[in-house]
Amino acid sequence: MNGKNLYEVLGLAKSASKSDIKKKYRELAKIYHPDKSEDENYNDEKFKEITEAYQTLIDDKLREKYDNPMDPLKIIYPRVMQITLKVSLEDLKFGVIKKIKFKRHTTCKSCSGYCYDRNAHMSDCSICNGTGAISQVISHMHVINMMCPNCRGTGKNIPICKVCGGHGVVNEEAVEEINIKSGFLNNSLVLKGIGNSSLGGSSDLVVNIDIIPHKDITITSNKDLEINVKVPLKDAIYGYENTISILKEGILLKEEHIKTGHKSIFKDKGIGKGRDLIVKYEIDIPNKQQFNSIFNIKEDEN
Repeated sequence: MNGKNLYEVLGLAKSASKSDIKKKYRELAKIYHPDKSEDENYNDEKFKEITEAYQTLIDDKLREKYDNPMDPLKIIYPRVMQITLKVSLEDLKFGVIKKIKFKRHTTCKSCSGYCYDRNAHMSDCSICNGTGAISQVISHMHVINMMCPNCRGTGKNIPICKVCGGHGVVNEEAVEEINIKSGFLNNSLVLKGIGNSSLGGSSDLVVNIDIIPHKDITITSNKDLEINVKVPLKDAIYGYENTISILKEGILLKEEHIKTGHKSIFKDKGIGKGRDLIVKYEIDIPNKQQFNSIFNIKEDEN
């Protein structure tokens, strides 16, 4: 059929059911069947096409062969792989090398990716006797030649590779090292040529970065680090000084007066060059008893 899509010939989607295929064929056959040779719609080649398409798609085994062809001349190009890697903020701040294990497709060593046993003898197809085509007799002794559905027009019984089952690839467990450099804050990184491989070459491995949530620190939309710090009321009024640990680094906080919502920005103290650390202050308001105790206020007993 010169490479025409059988589903398109019938005007159907690949997901069409058997009843859809039967219904559509009946509709088209009424238009192009040889019995309508007096009709201007009659078209011998078109009827041949829809009949061939119908006979292939209505048969479960032939449809499976059509949907998943094993073509020894077709080069299969591997798909890009994607995996997810969990990392901490510390990993991104200082850099880390992580080992990952994943499954990928690799070229079958038995058939070298060709899907069939190239050392085996290819016998003639038993259905078409090696011609690649079969004849179909329809009404009025009208005969049409159709592509052999068994060998797909090759004329040969192609010996499928027993190792990969005719897929040209096999699954393997892979182990790779991923170098996350200090300051890395992209959503993903691409490792060239270590994904799936086949006769068509090797694909890339896309590693999607999943940052493990930190109990205190968040990442802003600008990729700065942000942390909330509670400050006692007395320190907020008379001055606050404290050293806090941010991702294994000591940060000195020193403010004369603090109001709720006040921020301190520490340049280049985030993850990577040009990214900052933002400290947001929240004043810890005491209850009345605590307030009186902090400021040495004595209540009038009367």
